[in-house]
Parts: sequence; structure tokens; C-alpha cells
Amino acid sequence: MSKKATLKQCLGIDVSMKKIDCCLSFYTEDLKIKVVATSGFENSPDGFIKLREWLNKKQDNGLALYVNMEATGTYHEEAAYFISGVGYRLSVIQPTKGKQYAKSLDEKNKTDKIDAGMLARIWAWNGN
Repeated sequence: MSKKATLKQCLGIDVSMKKIDCCLSFYTEDLKIKVVATSGFENSPDGFIKLREWLNKKQDNGLALYVNMEATGTYHEEAAYFISGVGYRLSVIQPTKGKQYAKSLDEKNKTDKIDAGMLARIWAWNGN
């Protein structure tokens, strides 16, 4: 069985006051979404540096990285500035939009890790 080529990649980030939960997914040539890795980091400058180091090991460096992050009061702002500043393509998603998308997936459970995975799936269908 041959390895499927990656068409797109996206990082979904669920943000809370102290932590960011991350899910990196690839959209493959057979039109499937493959979760590559998940991890959590502190919502702080040190945590953002660890996130970037983790991404450098996990992402496909030949493709643009799209990042979807849910707006969470002001807790997402520092992470958003960092991600945008290092050149990733960032979308900040309104919480109601994320909730509606999760509902369309018929996801009954709600955890930060599940939310990050859901945010990593939104990009596959948006035409970017």
C-alpha cells in the first residue's frame, strides 16, 4: 500500500487560560483527514516556542500550514500574535461557528482535545 500524498495541513488550537490543546491534521489525496499528532502546551511565550518546535518535527515543511483557533475571550490573543508572527496562515473562528460545525459532525462529547481536532477539520472544506 502506497503512502497518500498530503494536499493540505492544518493545526486546530483550542485555547484556555493556562493551556492550548493542539491537533495537527493532514488532508490526503484520497480526500481523507488524517490526525497526525496531538499535544498540549502552556498558554505562554515558553509554551508557544515548544509548540513551534513540536510543529517543526510533525508538519510537512513542503506545504503551507493553516491554523484555526477559536476566539476565547482574550486568552487566544497572545497565541494568535505568535502564530501570525512566525508566518502561519491563521484564522480565528467565532465560538458559535465552531460549535455549529461540531454539531454538524454529530460530536456528542466536548473536551479541549476534541475541540482542537474539530478545528483542525474545518479548513479541509473551506477552499483554501
